[in-house]
Amino acid sequence: MIKRWRDSSSIGGLLATILFLAGAASALHAAQEPELMGILTQVTGTVQLTGPGVTGDPLASTWQVIRVGVTIRVPQGGSAGILCSTCHFVRLSGPETWLLSEKACEAGEVLTPAEYRLVAPRAGRFKVVEGLQVLERENLQTWRQRRLASYTDRGGARVVQDWLMTGLSLFEQVEAAAPRFGIHARIARAEGNRGVNDDPLAPMVLSPRGAMRSPRPTFSWLKIPSSTEYRIELKGHRVHYESLMRAEDAICADSFDDLDICSLPWPADRPDLPPGKTFSIEIATRRQISEPWRRSQSLEVRTPTLADIKTLEARLQRIDSMGWQGGARDAARAGLFAEAGMYTEAAEAYRRVLTAAPHPEFLITLADVYLMSGLLNRAEPRYRESLEEASPVIQAAAAFGLGRVEYARGRFREAALQFQTARALYAKLKLGDEEAAARHAAEKATARATALQFTLAPEPSVSIKGIEKKGRLPPLLCGDPICASNRGPGGIE
Repeated sequence: MIKRWRDSSSIGGLLATILFLAGAASALHAAQEPELMGILTQVTGTVQLTGPGVTGDPLASTWQVIRVGVTIRVPQGGSAGILCSTCHFVRLSGPETWLLSEKACEAGEVLTPAEYRLVAPRAGRFKVVEGLQVLERENLQTWRQRRLASYTDRGGARVVQDWLMTGLSLFEQVEAAAPRFGIHARIARAEGNRGVNDDPLAPMVLSPRGAMRSPRPTFSWLKIPSSTEYRIELKGHRVHYESLMRAEDAICADSFDDLDICSLPWPADRPDLPPGKTFSIEIATRRQISEPWRRSQSLEVRTPTLADIKTLEARLQRIDSMGWQGGARDAARAGLFAEAGMYTEAAEAYRRVLTAAPHPEFLITLADVYLMSGLLNRAEPRYRESLEEASPVIQAAAAFGLGRVEYARGRFREAALQFQTARALYAKLKLGDEEAAARHAAEKATARATALQFTLAPEPSVSIKGIEKKGRLPPLLCGDPICASNRGPGGIE
C-alpha cells in the first residue's frame, strides 16, 4: 500500500481542488485565463514559503502547489525549481528570495506545451498515454480486439481456431463459417495484448510490452511456483530466438509491489534486433517434462525506427539540459517513454517517482501505463487504491480507468457504470473534455452491453444452416457474464 501525502497544499490536494492545471494548450483557447500557479518540482534545503494559501508549516515540499503572491526563500546552499502555469520553468539557488508573479515566471526558461504536460497533471493524471480516453481507438488494428471462434465438429475430433469477422452478429458469423465447418460454435473472447489469460498456470509476460527502447530486450514474467521449466520465445522478421531454462536457474526477485518476477537478458552472443520491426513474444512453462506447455498469450512488440530513437534521445537530452532533477526528471522521462509507447520503461520510471513522492496523480498514471500495455491485473488495484482519495478529481480519474479495465475485459455493463460515475464527477468539476469522453464511453459501453445481450439471447427459435437452438442458448455459447446472468425461457428477464 502506498502511503499518501494528504497535505492540502500537495499536488494531490490543492491542485485537485483549484484545478488550475488546465494545460497550456487549453489555456490558449479559454475564454478567461486561469489563475497563475506554480509547482515546486525540486526542493533542496530548508526552503520556506510565505503568502496566500500558506498555512501551518512554512517549509516547502516537492510537488507542492503555490499561488500567485507566494514568496519563496531559498537558504545558502539550497535550491528550488518552479514550474509556472505559463509554461515557464524557474531555477533558484540560495541565498535567494523570489515572488511568484507573471513577470518573474516569464524570466524563466520557456517550455513547449508538450514539455509542460510531462510534469503538470491535468484532471487527476498526467496526460502522456496516447488514446486513453478513446475506447478501442477505433482499435481493431491497435488492440486487435476481435473474437476468437473455436469451431468443433459434432464428434469433437476437429478443433479449428479462426478470427471472427467483425461487425456481424454472433449468428451471422456462425452462418458464414458453417459452410466450411458443419459445426457447433463456442465463442471465447480473445483479448489480444490486453493481458487476460484463461490459464492461471501460464506465465504473465511483464516485459517487453509495446515498443522496446533497446534492441536487446530483457524478458520478465511472473514466477510460477509449480514450474520446473520455462521456455522463452521471440520470433519475427527472420529472427527466431528460443531459450529453455530450468526454473531453479531463473533469476527471480521481489518487485516494487511484492511480486516474484523472473527475468532473462538478451544473450550476449545474439545480434541486436533490427529497428522498426514487429516481433511476437511467448513464454511457456510446465511442471513436468511429460506435461504439455502452458503458454502465455502471444504478445506483439516492436523495435522503434532509427528516426524515432533519434527523436526520443533528443527530447531526453533536452530534459537533462533544463536541470530537472529527482522526481521531476523521472516524471518527465516517464512521460516521454509513455508517449513513445515504451511502457516498460515508463512504468519503471513512474514507480521510482512514487517511491519518493507517493501522490495519487502518479499512481493513476502508472495504472494508465499498465492499462495501455495490457496488464489489466496490475492496473486495476492501482485505480481502486486511488478511489480512496478524498479528491473528486482523483476519484473521477480512477473511475474512468476502472471503466477502461472492465471494457477491455468485455464486462460492458460494469464498464458503463464506472464511466457514468466518472462523467458525473467531471461534470461537477466543470472539466468539459473529460466529461465528454466519459459520456461517450458510457454510451458506447451501454450499447455494447445491449448488443451482446441481444446477440447471446435471441428469440426462442433460431435455425442457421443446421444449427438448431430452441429457448435460450446452451451453456457452450453462453459464456459471457451478461448472458450468464439472464433468466427465463427466452434468455432475458
